[in-house]
Amino acid sequence: MLESLVANVLNRFLGAYVSNLEVNQLNIAIWTGDVVLRNLQLKKEALDKFNLPIDVLEGYLGELTLNIPWSNLKNKPVKVFINNVYLLAVPKAESEYDPKEDEIRAQQVKQEKLANADLLRAQPDPLEDDQKNQSFVNQLVTKIVDNLQISINNIHIRYEDKLSDGGHPFSVGLTLSEFSAVSTDGNWTPTFIEGETSTIHKLIKLGSLAMYWNTDSRSLAGNTNQAVKIFNSLIASEDNIPSEHQYILKPVSGTGRIILNKHFDPNKPKTIATLLFDELGFVLDDEQYRDALLMVDLFHFYLRQQQYRKFRPREGSPKTDPKAWFRFAGECILSEIRERNKKLTWEYFAERRNDRHSYVDLYKEKQLDRITPEGQRELDALEWKLSYEDIRFYRSITKSQKKNLHPSPRAKYGTTSGATPVSKV
Repeated sequence: MLESLVANVLNRFLGAYVSNLEVNQLNIAIWTGDVVLRNLQLKKEALDKFNLPIDVLEGYLGELTLNIPWSNLKNKPVKVFINNVYLLAVPKAESEYDPKEDEIRAQQVKQEKLANADLLRAQPDPLEDDQKNQSFVNQLVTKIVDNLQISINNIHIRYEDKLSDGGHPFSVGLTLSEFSAVSTDGNWTPTFIEGETSTIHKLIKLGSLAMYWNTDSRSLAGNTNQAVKIFNSLIASEDNIPSEHQYILKPVSGTGRIILNKHFDPNKPKTIATLLFDELGFVLDDEQYRDALLMVDLFHFYLRQQQYRKFRPREGSPKTDPKAWFRFAGECILSEIRERNKKLTWEYFAERRNDRHSYVDLYKEKQLDRITPEGQRELDALEWKLSYEDIRFYRSITKSQKKNLHPSPRAKYGTTSGATPVSKV
């Protein structure tokens, strides 16, 4: 049971970011207790969830190790190790436009948002018969989360831009040499949390976190064979401060103490964080400021014209083919007018009503494990067509209808705890 839970979480988290994840091997590795994933390639759309006009040009996850002591989960922590991660991003404008690919990526982002929303809203079934077993599993999962240990080494995230200012290509990067988080007692001594507790203490260690903004910088793209070595050599650490970086946040090391309050209390904050650093140094020169303004302008321009990109001529420029670009401008305006007029027609209202009824019925069948293959295809087509907001709304309707079909014993008899039943006359 817990093996499938861990596998689903890893598949959901990693599947959206890496392209060569073997699901079957992952399930087997989890069952044996140790998961070691190496040399994973990051997807081009790995950063789409941030809604930024950038693509991943190169991305690499060197090693992900997950240690799960299945035989003694009550007394030993689950450990996560992440080593050697680099990511190189570029503006989307540098990528060739493919309308089909853009549509698929938009659907992937929508499905990921829906999956995360369902995960957050998931509630235990009140009609669950085996409540004792459910309580045991919940307690075990809580203990695993409370004692989770995380260790991260050698992270390098870099954005290269040669479009914002054609004469001055620049690069922005974030590097991290070391990060760890362990559970402690009230005196900040690492320990294993045995029983239930209302507060969790986490001790954070941070090693050489830095951010740079290099003006007139070289590009690191294309060095596939030596990429890991090159990116790691540019990570700041206690023994290595790369000279080519222009730091806007100088390498900083320190510790953090975080207190998580698990129970709601209006008089007590949910999270208390204390950060202890030897030194914090920020630097920003006029060239970095100039590049930052140009980058923001590029992002703003791209996001503004993204909805019209499908109408944009594939070749030529306004000077070489003015007729095509004039049609492009007209089509952009007419598309908005057509869309606005369409939403004011009775046919559009009827279509939305039919889509809502169909989706609610099909999703209800899926929740009850009674959906047919044909119904699943129809449901997939509707989820492709409908917006994220519509799907969330229709799923809430389905949830309300399911509650009405299975009322709680108290609701069935119209009484609540502590209330006196009203006799019918």
